[in-house]
Amino acid sequence: MNQLLANQWDAMLIELRQLLNDGRFVEVLDHIGLLQADEHLFLGNASMAQLLAVKSAALMRLARYDDALDVARQALKQIKHSSDNLLIAELQAVAARALTELGQVAEAERVYRDLIATYRRLDDSLGIIRSLNRLSRVHFIQGQFARSVESLLEAEQYARGLADDKWLASIAGNLGTILNLSGEFHKAIEHLEESVKLNYARGEQSNLCRAYLSLAFAQMHLGRFDDAVAHLASANDLVEQTHDEADRVTLLQYRAQLALLCSNFSGAADLAAAGLELARRIAPHSAEVAQIGRLLAQAHLELDQFDRAHEAATTALATAEQVGERIEIFACRRLLAQIAHQRHERVDIDAELRRCVAGFELMGAQYEAAVTYRVWSQLTREPVLVRDCRAELARIQRVLHLTDAAATALTARRHSSSVPLVGAHPTFAELVREVDAVAPSDLPILLLGPTGVGKDQIAKYVHHHSLRSKGPFVQLNCGAIPVELAESELFGHERGAFTNAVGTKVGLIEAATGGTLFLNEVGELPAALQVKLLSALEEKVFYRIGGTTPRKVDIRIIAATNVDLSEAVRVGRFRSDLFFRLAVMTINVPRLADRGDDAYRLFEFFMQSEGINLDAIDRDTLRLLRVRLAEYAWPGNVRELKNLIEMYAIVERREARAICARLLAKLESSPDALQRQAHPSGANLVDQVEQFERSNIKAALELCGGIIRRAAASLGIPEATLRSKMKKYRISPA
Repeated sequence: MNQLLANQWDAMLIELRQLLNDGRFVEVLDHIGLLQADEHLFLGNASMAQLLAVKSAALMRLARYDDALDVARQALKQIKHSSDNLLIAELQAVAARALTELGQVAEAERVYRDLIATYRRLDDSLGIIRSLNRLSRVHFIQGQFARSVESLLEAEQYARGLADDKWLASIAGNLGTILNLSGEFHKAIEHLEESVKLNYARGEQSNLCRAYLSLAFAQMHLGRFDDAVAHLASANDLVEQTHDEADRVTLLQYRAQLALLCSNFSGAADLAAAGLELARRIAPHSAEVAQIGRLLAQAHLELDQFDRAHEAATTALATAEQVGERIEIFACRRLLAQIAHQRHERVDIDAELRRCVAGFELMGAQYEAAVTYRVWSQLTREPVLVRDCRAELARIQRVLHLTDAAATALTARRHSSSVPLVGAHPTFAELVREVDAVAPSDLPILLLGPTGVGKDQIAKYVHHHSLRSKGPFVQLNCGAIPVELAESELFGHERGAFTNAVGTKVGLIEAATGGTLFLNEVGELPAALQVKLLSALEEKVFYRIGGTTPRKVDIRIIAATNVDLSEAVRVGRFRSDLFFRLAVMTINVPRLADRGDDAYRLFEFFMQSEGINLDAIDRDTLRLLRVRLAEYAWPGNVRELKNLIEMYAIVERREARAICARLLAKLESSPDALQRQAHPSGANLVDQVEQFERSNIKAALELCGGIIRRAAASLGIPEATLRSKMKKYRISPA
């Protein structure tokens, strides 16, 4: 190639690399395709290898890993005897990364070793750091955590020698990720906070995002859900700026993980499904696809959707095996054992979980090993017979940290709780399950529902079943205080801060320190106060009016409203950032009219609270009362029922028969009841009797959990008669 052609060739390569740097990968491939098709263009091995290096890099950026690997290998063959170590290193780097993404991690490890040797010949410290960092990922995928840490520590030595904060930040973040999976969350946080500091100072948005995500992972597994939510929110802001789809996948994955830990299983399934769709679009055969697929399967399992759980877990396992992600392989197998147990399949669960434990411990994945021991102890009737069971269970407790400790504390307190939640309707039972799951955390809760459904009772229940139960429970009705006094009420003031401020006032945020602040009717909070409250929650400090001393915010926020806050946000009456801060865990409290026989259960509870014994009431009266309570519209919800019983108890001097008679008269004189009496179904006695029987049978079955024999006994009729009537009215026992 003469000098003129050489100069033209060099200019062409510069142009192609500029297109590559600009992200115009398709254009790069189009140009190279034209060059390769030109029969008159003479290319020697070295020139062709240079062209193929650019092509392989473009293919890699387009996630066409198979093609990138083929092109890189083709180029390496052409220059295998060359002394152009820079070009060799470039091609080896592409090949190693493609092999990793394709799951051929053993071959990727070998190529990375060769690449590091090439960079050492070039005395290229940055190349060594980059390759050691990526080699660490390969070891990580293989489950070789100790070797992964060794590679990172070696890379850290080179980075410190160069005083390279960018790589020091990246390495700190990767060390935090590995420590997360080792169950050493506190140590992980130390490295990750260092990574955040360095990345923030340098403006490295992508690395900063990943550090926030890993911090969220550590915090959520320590039970610090409020901190985890804050870190995920920071990561989300960065993803919106960088539009990095890989980080978006991780964000969805960790949000699904947090939802699972908070027992928001439907939300977890939705988040995991969205993340899985995006991950498959980016790289259908990747570790991320396996991880999110397993989370989706876990959510289906918790929702008792066993077939869907089995399908998702099986697919996730196949992907994990394809890419060689060993930690996911064992996690999927553990999950499949749980699913098999629920489906009553003939599987040696003990043997399968023993293999999973051995695999996790061999990798050093202590957290996953601890989770497996816990699952094992839940699925088998006998204690886990692996070495010294007591020692293992003690270690599990240490590794799982706050999760089990909080559960133990809850169990100890629940039986003596002075704040019961009464109800057994499926909708309400699901609500209680969500509340029980989220109570031990500091996760903010937003309670939605009409007036009188018992939002304040649920808030008190959460507080009494939380780790803050020894602290104060402070309540503020945001709609009941004058606007001009609201700020002083919430934040307090110093003496002389304004006219009539003759003394110092402690605000409710300060009064609730160490406990829970319940903001009832939060939708009525003045706009100016919304800004100040948001600032206090985000910065975790506030100032009294007229004060200069910062005061620490150490509270758990529970908010409640009977208005549509999302609509209030849309029309500008409520700040969106405060809404998302409060609505981390949103719980919809159902109307009493939608809870079936719960009205009767609450009637019994309120009568018992008034010290009134129902034993003297005949069965027919109670049966009729149960039907009427379930039929009534309850415009005032639980509060209306409670007020009625308290009022009748006073008026009737706590005489049970008289209270029931008054309550029946009230229910039967309601507009709905009068409508039914004026226009009964079928307008004849037979239809009215059938309606009465149908209502009573349904109520009895619900009360007896669908057990026909018990329902018949409660109705005072033979079981055969009940079955006959159920068939007649087409009533299912469920």
